[in-house]
Amino acid sequence: MSLNVAEFQFRRTSREHADVFAMGDPGTARRRRHILLLGLLIVVFAAWIQWWASSGFPLEGRICDGAEPQNNCDSYNVVLYSAWRLAKILEQWGVLISALATLAIAGLAWSLWQSSEKSWLAARHSAAMAGHALVAGRRAWLSIDNLKIIHPTEITEAGARIRVSFTLKNFGQTPAIGVWLNAAHWFYSGPETYVSASEKFIAGMRNVVAAGIFGPIMFPNEVADTARYTWFIDAETVKKSIRIRETDGQKLLDFTLFVGVSYKIDGDETPHLTFIPYDWFDIPVGLKLSEGQAIGVSPAAFSPAIAD
Repeated sequence: MSLNVAEFQFRRTSREHADVFAMGDPGTARRRRHILLLGLLIVVFAAWIQWWASSGFPLEGRICDGAEPQNNCDSYNVVLYSAWRLAKILEQWGVLISALATLAIAGLAWSLWQSSEKSWLAARHSAAMAGHALVAGRRAWLSIDNLKIIHPTEITEAGARIRVSFTLKNFGQTPAIGVWLNAAHWFYSGPETYVSASEKFIAGMRNVVAAGIFGPIMFPNEVADTARYTWFIDAETVKKSIRIRETDGQKLLDFTLFVGVSYKIDGDETPHLTFIPYDWFDIPVGLKLSEGQAIGVSPAAFSPAIAD
């Protein structure tokens, strides 16, 4: 039964592959190419001899002995004579040919060195990218969500106290080290530009972690839903930033809240940061939040956030 199966398989293979005996021998095609190339060279050589003879060129050449060039000159076939002449030419120009060969070898070595350096740089870049991808896939990532203005926030012309709460979560796969929270404000009517104020806030967040002023550790999937931060605004700043609503004369404030968290990750001394600006408009002067009251604030629509 096994013999019949083998015969059937051979017949099926023979139909699908006419050259069945060449299957599995990768050198067959290469040997065929070599034989064809040799045959082509023989044909070209025969055609050259035929052309040489038909053009009236001599089919023999005289090769003289170097010791007695006048008395010992024998005639040889044109092929042997051509080989002898080529050897003489190579001997005569041997120094130049050696110099050209040396230059060619030097050029080849330089090309190989350049190619090796490029390959090394490409391999190094690929390794770095793979390392960054691995770190990015497993590192800590901290998010800021659900920002609210809470008690005892109070805004008066004599000054303001602002308290915020938000949810902080590590949704990465490794701990976040030295977690540091901060919040600040920027008044639209103030003397400082938004870009300057935000850059100053971000730089301060990074510098704190870089200086080694560490906070707590947040482990993977850990959630801090009671994160809070309080800061004060002096009376002069509040008064300079007040605007009057024309319809009812109400005194209002408009500002952006900067909220950020900076930290480090295992094996990387670079300070990482999550920074989100929040817009809080039409705040009535005299606002005072009692226990249990909260005002939700949304991220600024046209101001860039950062997560690195």
